[in-house]
Amino acid sequence: MRIYDRIYNRQTQTDRRKPQGKYSQTITFPLEFPTQCFAVFPIMQIASATSRADHWYQLAGSPTKTSCVVQRQDTGEGSYDVQTTPIILAIGH
Repeated sequence: MRIYDRIYNRQTQTDRRKPQGKYSQTITFPLEFPTQCFAVFPIMQIASATSRADHWYQLAGSPTKTSCVVQRQDTGEGSYDVQTTPIILAIGH
């Protein structure tokens, strides 16, 4: 989607995972950025409001024109067996 002249965003999510503790994964953008991706904002989707998932996703390293790596972090509380899905908003030109 074009936001301003020559500024684009990409939104995507990956498959829901049921990991044990911390892990990282590569997320490929649905379309390549023409020049570069300069910001990625990861969030997390859980199955329901009653899920006890005290986790978050963060960007690991720098994004490329085609992908980024996100890593799930745990707070040490809640359930580590809860399925989580990283969702990202990426901005570039």
